[in-house]
Amino acid sequence: MYAVSSEDTEAPPQPRPSDPQSDDEEEEEPEEEEEEEDDDDGAVDDGVGTPIHSQPVSLSSTHLVISAVSNLSSLSHLREIGKEALCWQLSSAKPGNGVEQIRDGSIDSYWQSDGTKQPHWIQVHFARRVAISHVCLYLDYALDESYTPKKIWVDHGMTNQDLQGAVYPENTEIEFQEPVGWCIVPLSSPPDPLDECQAELENENIEWT
Repeated sequence: MYAVSSEDTEAPPQPRPSDPQSDDEEEEEPEEEEEEEDDDDGAVDDGVGTPIHSQPVSLSSTHLVISAVSNLSSLSHLREIGKEALCWQLSSAKPGNGVEQIRDGSIDSYWQSDGTKQPHWIQVHFARRVAISHVCLYLDYALDESYTPKKIWVDHGMTNQDLQGAVYPENTEIEFQEPVGWCIVPLSSPPDPLDECQAELENENIEWT
């Protein structure tokens, strides 16, 4: 799982339940980084930078379908920041299929949750605020369909009590359809009213000068 980022001024995203392997890229996080939801196995990577939609993506109001790609070359200009996290936490893990397997860089090892209690999740904690643009997960439906996540959510926040969706609009459901390869989840945020006000002021200044 990877997390990729390009700035250091935003809070890190936290995926909800899921069972893949991941890595992080910075300016967005897993084999699975921050919190995700589902019952599945795989390999994950995460990265951070400006949103990229180079891989097939289908977007509806609250439904995002992402197709797997063979590599992360579209994010080569971004920095992987999963290794900078203070710690990675999992909802559960079977022996030999935990955080170490998520972060070992191998697509042949993976996270496997232990038990049926849902949601399954991964949390990634950083020492400071970071800007994460993408969460990258390596998933292999052909290897183990029962543990490959079909749907996930990605959240971010300063604590578990103030988590918010990291994909706009809020509560967007991210779906994978029998993925084999890297699934790149672009993170986004709602429009900032202050940005709109600033843009209006700049336009007014341009008109008056």
